[in-house]
Amino acid sequence: MVYPHIVTAADPLQSTIRLEELFTVLAEQGADAAALVNSKLYGVLPFWDACKKAGVHGVLGLSVPVDFDGTALPVVLYAQNNTGYQMLLKLTSALSTRDVEAIPQKWLAAYQEGLVCVIPDNAAWVLTDRSEALGMLSGLFGERLLASIERPGGTVQETEEAFIDFCSTFNLKFMASHECRYVKQEDAFAYEVARSIGGGFKLSDPERPKPEHSAAFVPTQAQLSEWFSDHPEWLEQSRALLMNCRVTIPLNRQLLPKYPVKQGSDKNELIRTLCLKGLEERVGKLAQSYSDSSITNLASFRLWAISIISSSFPISWLMQETGAS
Repeated sequence: MVYPHIVTAADPLQSTIRLEELFTVLAEQGADAAALVNSKLYGVLPFWDACKKAGVHGVLGLSVPVDFDGTALPVVLYAQNNTGYQMLLKLTSALSTRDVEAIPQKWLAAYQEGLVCVIPDNAAWVLTDRSEALGMLSGLFGERLLASIERPGGTVQETEEAFIDFCSTFNLKFMASHECRYVKQEDAFAYEVARSIGGGFKLSDPERPKPEHSAAFVPTQAQLSEWFSDHPEWLEQSRALLMNCRVTIPLNRQLLPKYPVKQGSDKNELIRTLCLKGLEERVGKLAQSYSDSSITNLASFRLWAISIISSSFPISWLMQETGAS
């Protein structure tokens, strides 16, 4: 029993799933593997820790749109190994810090190593001819490109046949999937409230869109088997994909990134120059007598303290905190 697409409450207003309740259900179902697939890499370490404690094989994924000539089409990326995990980190960081809503193709090409790409059976893929987009992904990922079929609540979607025909032209393998965004069926209303808040709508608003995902609860093994009884091989493909993803994340130790400066530059002098520049921008040019006062002595002390820890913290953060002081 595997769960290829779990969105947790760590992804703000995208899910109501909390780890304690989720892993109680996974234990009841005897889950062998579960994949965290948020829109950013939110909640990775708590999820990973919970997987280890529950004896569940953890998998890390990312649900992202890719920009194909101005049209954003959804894909799900899974980390096959530690290299793939690093690529996911780069992609989610780029999306968080750049003014883009979808991943440009050149980013995906640069960060595809160690990743499996799955095309979900979203209507956007079949509303018009997407052969060029799928051809690009096929050329980029090769056998690491698959297509997923969802049947929420056991309902075959109207576009399923067209989607299968479309993906079959590229000889893609199919896997069964199911987006889990709340744990139990009775949690559907809470999820709807969360999505309304996220969209800025009142529940009474007649213009309020309904949630995109219906029956997005965590299904039992019996339910999944029934929903895909005509294609058990899709369930086996899902299991094979998840069990072949092998990422290792060290726990119980502090993980701090390093931010090296350009070769030949001194990080302490760089931070000092930028911070003093920020101070001048905030208060204007300082008179010499004022520059020698306690405020600059305090700034010098803080810069000295920062120099001790700067290799493990973002320079931009240090500049902001010191300049604001």
